[in-house]
Formats: sequence, C-alpha cells, structure tokens
Amino acid sequence: MGGGDADRYKTVSASAAGTATVTHKSGKGYGTYVVINHGGGWSTLYAHLEDAAVKSGAKVTKGQKIGRVGKSGQQDSAHLHYEQRLNGNDVKAVLHGANVYYFGERTLTSKNC
Repeated sequence: MGGGDADRYKTVSASAAGTATVTHKSGKGYGTYVVINHGGGWSTLYAHLEDAAVKSGAKVTKGQKIGRVGKSGQQDSAHLHYEQRLNGNDVKAVLHGANVYYFGERTLTSKNC
C-alpha cells in the first residue's frame, strides 16, 4: 500500500492482534518483513519494511507499531507490501467494503486504528 519515498519511515501498524511468527531481513525478495499469526489459519505479511519493531514470538496488539515503511529487498521506491493469508494462501484484502487497490501508488488508511 502506498508508494513513493514520501511514505518512507511512516509507521506500519498491525491490522489485528496475534503473534509475530517471523521477522526477517534479507537483501532480496521481501527484504525486512514481519508475519503475524492471528489464529484460525489467518496471518498477515508486511514486507519491504525499513525496520521491524517486533521480534519473532512477540505478542502484538491491533494498531501496535510493527515497523516502518521502507524499500528493503532491492525496491526502487518505499512502499508496504501487505498480504492477508488463510492457511498460507493469499486472500484479497477488503477495506471499508471495497477491494484494496494493488498496483500503483495509493495511500490507504484504515478507520479501525
């Protein structure tokens, strides 16, 4: 979500409570990312972060800061790669009753946080 270096360093918050099951930093692919397990097979992935504010195994509350928008993983511009997953499969995100716009530059803010 979002795009352009104007978004770099902005806070990334957890969309729901859970346990940070993976935090990782690599130079390629997702770069720095956090996966939060919400239970019932649901998880969320937050990738290309500048840095992670939680460690694997940490309990996370809805709205808690989990990192900052970055361009890790050899990205050209800062953005947040966000995925909702059910049993490991991507599920299209819906925000305020509408499908989330995926490709392009657009900043989305939830009224839930």
